[in-house]
Amino acid sequence: MIEQALQQIPAEQIADVEIVVRADSAGATHDLLGVCREGRLRYSVGYELSEQVRAAILKVPQKQWIASLATDGSPRPNGQIVEITDPLDLTAGPRGRA
Repeated sequence: MIEQALQQIPAEQIADVEIVVRADSAGATHDLLGVCREGRLRYSVGYELSEQVRAAILKVPQKQWIASLATDGSPRPNGQIVEITDPLDLTAGPRGRA
């Protein structure tokens, strides 16, 4: 399906378009992420909050959280983000991910 969506972008514009693939937990599969990685596409997926993920989130010091950004680049008042991939076992995910 991603390939079909990319075909809709005119060839002369494809190099100038920033593409972000988004999926909820129903679409968050290893296959989807593999396609994104192989195509060098940015992606954001949601998935079930497991106990492993919950524990990793709770261990992050407050000073490591940063404000999420609105579309205009300003900090959003209602969201923060943090990277938690290091403490998680992600060996079943696509190769080369962060």
